[in-house]
Amino acid sequence: MSSRTIKLDGVLNIARVEALHAEFEVLEKKPEPLIINASNVSRVDTAVLQLLVSLFRSLFSLNINVEWAGVSEEFKAAAKLLGLESELKLV
Repeated sequence: MSSRTIKLDGVLNIARVEALHAEFEVLEKKPEPLIINASNVSRVDTAVLQLLVSLFRSLFSLNINVEWAGVSEEFKAAAKLLGLESELKLV
């Protein structure tokens, strides 16, 4: 089975949530494993982390695997601050 990769980079804030949500909706319709590369994220806010948690939960309920190809220290720190490391499979 093939997989899909999405690259998240730069500043991920509420201004990008709508576009990311639209992209994630498409991903949920294709039953292929997902690889997320967040190695170049310089900042991420709560809205985007909540959206990612929702994506992880949706894909999990559909038995679709999600893996990280890379995660920046800034991304990890934001997820840890909000207690979302486990939800986002970062630990």
